[in-house]
Amino acid sequence: MTFRQALKAGEERLLSVGIEEAAHDSLALLSHAIEKDAADVLLFGGSLSTEQQETFDRLVERRAARYPLQYILGESFFMGLGFYVDENVLIPRFDTECVCEAALENLPQNARVLDLCTGSGALAIAIKKTRPDATVDATELSPAALEIAKKNAKRNGVEIQFYLGDLFAQAQGYYDLIVSNPPYVPKKDWESLQEEVKHEPRMALDGGDSGFDVYKRIIDAVKDYLKPDGRLVLEAGDGQAETLVGMLKKRFKSLHVRNDLAGRPRTVIAQNLK
Repeated sequence: MTFRQALKAGEERLLSVGIEEAAHDSLALLSHAIEKDAADVLLFGGSLSTEQQETFDRLVERRAARYPLQYILGESFFMGLGFYVDENVLIPRFDTECVCEAALENLPQNARVLDLCTGSGALAIAIKKTRPDATVDATELSPAALEIAKKNAKRNGVEIQFYLGDLFAQAQGYYDLIVSNPPYVPKKDWESLQEEVKHEPRMALDGGDSGFDVYKRIIDAVKDYLKPDGRLVLEAGDGQAETLVGMLKKRFKSLHVRNDLAGRPRTVIAQNLK
């Protein structure tokens, strides 16, 4: 089978189960199966060996079962950086890049930064990579996720102090900026999530009955770790920004909401503790 024929067969199989980006995913899976860049596959063509065909077919079927593409490939990209991912960590989202951008825009020189619920380490690593003058700490409750974050820090050539524990566990001193993409999916919404999302760690998604359980814990404790003029930057789930702003008003003087590229309120920036 030629590359072109394989791409077409993969696309049709993925389309048959409702995967919208079937052409993209088929190309990514074929490139992975034959260990060639996507550009080479498209430009130069070629034919698959029997072993490559079997590998490609197996990967396509795995994706057709709605297993996340990033887990199949073992890689995801965030802020132009590559990250290893598997079922132990949440897949970095493009939407979260606006959270990272907001953090970077509010970062003073030589700042101390704390990333809560770091997961794959995407936020912490992207901040440190962009602002090497910053000192970045990160906490994570899952031991398996923390090991992946350490692996990703090494992969991207940055030094970050990682702490195993819940939220502010082991964090010391005061920070200029605290950032987090915490679990915020209400329990009642779990069954209605995309099938791909259900393969991701529930610990990284489940925000309790209301979706605000972890937000509340962060806000209640933040005064013990944030400098008086420091910033708290939080990702907000769909439809949650207004409620989150209401919660933060009790403790912060200045609040700002930033939309993602789709125009949805995605990032809440709080400044100046009361």
